[in-house]
Amino acid sequence: MALFENGPSAQRHPIIHWICFRGSGAVTVFASGNITSINDLGTGHYRINYSVSMPDTSYAISGNTLKGDTNNDGNQSVQFGGCNASSDIGTGSIEARCRVMSNNGANDPNVIMAMTTR
Repeated sequence: MALFENGPSAQRHPIIHWICFRGSGAVTVFASGNITSINDLGTGHYRINYSVSMPDTSYAISGNTLKGDTNNDGNQSVQFGGCNASSDIGTGSIEARCRVMSNNGANDPNVIMAMTTR
């Protein structure tokens, strides 16, 4: 396989966890891999629980949201980890916070997508 390869000893870093879920109304998982559940911790605040724990906290997480309002102008951000005034990232779960960037208000987005790799 030559995808993203840089020689015969190139390391591959597969996506370990992934999820796509609705944050507005009742939290609903559309599809996922290696995720056991989602906890709704308040407006725009979620805990994504892994079915396979990470060996340590040296991993990367990436994601995006769809705000779901009439203009869906991309005026929303999602933060993973460090959601409780700490920089901690868990090995068995990660917290996510969603905010509208124009007013920094917490927001339950229509769709949240996230993935981890190591």
